[in-house]
Amino acid sequence: MDCEMCYTKNGLELTRITLVGEDGSTIYDEFVKPESPITDYNTRYSGITEKHLENVTRTYQQARDQVLELVSKDTILVGHSLENDLTSLHLIHRKIIDTAISYSDLAVPESVNIYKKSLRTLSFQYLNRAIQEGSNGHDSVEDALAALDLVKLKFVKGPLFGRQDKGSGGAIMGESVIELINKNDKNFSLVDRSNALTKITAGAASTISGRNDKELVDRAIKEIRSEYNDVTWLHLYDLNDCYENKSENLDQALSDINDSVKQVYDALPKNCMCVIMGGCGNLYAVENMINNGEDNDKIDNFVHKISTGFVLCGIK
Repeated sequence: MDCEMCYTKNGLELTRITLVGEDGSTIYDEFVKPESPITDYNTRYSGITEKHLENVTRTYQQARDQVLELVSKDTILVGHSLENDLTSLHLIHRKIIDTAISYSDLAVPESVNIYKKSLRTLSFQYLNRAIQEGSNGHDSVEDALAALDLVKLKFVKGPLFGRQDKGSGGAIMGESVIELINKNDKNFSLVDRSNALTKITAGAASTISGRNDKELVDRAIKEIRSEYNDVTWLHLYDLNDCYENKSENLDQALSDINDSVKQVYDALPKNCMCVIMGGCGNLYAVENMINNGEDNDKIDNFVHKISTGFVLCGIK
């Protein structure tokens, strides 16, 4: 199930409701005329325009009654953040599967203000399907199908699929690189700026700080050459700083990054794996947005943007 709402003089009101069956077929998809005059069609998110509703006569009560003819107390409702849909219909339903919950972190205290991944993010990440693209807003049929397919995928993969957790034995989802390396009796060094190192739970890893990329590279090479170290993590900043400060010295920053990577690569022993990652943004900024009570759509757009990156991997 998925519902779309528009703003009226009385706040958000239901303007479209969609139900799809287990087989993905659409069994109900109707526009609804709100009881109060619309003040904002909320098209960016609802996908509803004035043209969609110009000849609609179906009232909220009629739509609700029609839904209740299709949904019994034994029906399992599937959706994303279903509390919003059920609130718009003034319904309480006991049997639901909510992808905002089933794909959220495990064992998170109720007192913690967590960020629930959006349906768009989950669809792209687990279904490899882009939804809610462009400026035309959401499509409730598309959204309902995405939620349904995410639940079907969960049935195939198991209840822990798509969830962050920490447990015992093996590399599982949510286990950090540091924990995995330590568990295999290997030594790990983190080379980063001091303010970044304070945010990392290093465990048994060694932490080495530097004030700039030159210092960081020099200290990373020293760790690479140490007989007591197996894995070295190096974080470089010049290119990121160039973008954040909107500097015109992009060519110089790219040249400096190339020089830094070459120095590190040249220092690697034979048969050593080199992994270069880039493009991913600062996840601590997401945490700050959540703690500051930023709008979920704004957070979602930011998360979607910083989730794009690249990985280059090779053996010397």
